[in-house]
Amino acid sequence: MLGASSETQSNPAIAAFDAKPNTFWLSGKGGMFPLYWAIDLGSSQTLNGFAYTPQTRNSKGLIANGIIKVSDDGKSWTEVECFEFGNIINDPSKRYHYFKKTISARYVRVEVTEIAAGDKVASVAEFDLF
Repeated sequence: MLGASSETQSNPAIAAFDAKPNTFWLSGKGGMFPLYWAIDLGSSQTLNGFAYTPQTRNSKGLIANGIIKVSDDGKSWTEVECFEFGNIINDPSKRYHYFKKTISARYVRVEVTEIAAGDKVASVAEFDLF
């Protein structure tokens, strides 16, 4: 974990990467856009896409749109592409996004640009790169 825009004490950002879909990250209230999380993969990895598992305890913070960025140093970010998950409130199932072309990066940052139902917090049960 490299960092996040904010988190709550009971729902820390690391919960989005703990392989436990019953735990989740919830950004802090009143967060300014973009809400984000960033991870350090430890070394440069070849990536084809990602999977987003929404939390299902309630409909709070379900991510509708966002931007994937990558970096080699964790400071200077390059946009890879945007993503969109339609009908996420009615169907909060695991979503997959495949990159248009394979990318290589050590650091990955996800910036949330829209949350379903105009919510002001973001949530993630699991985020997996592949």
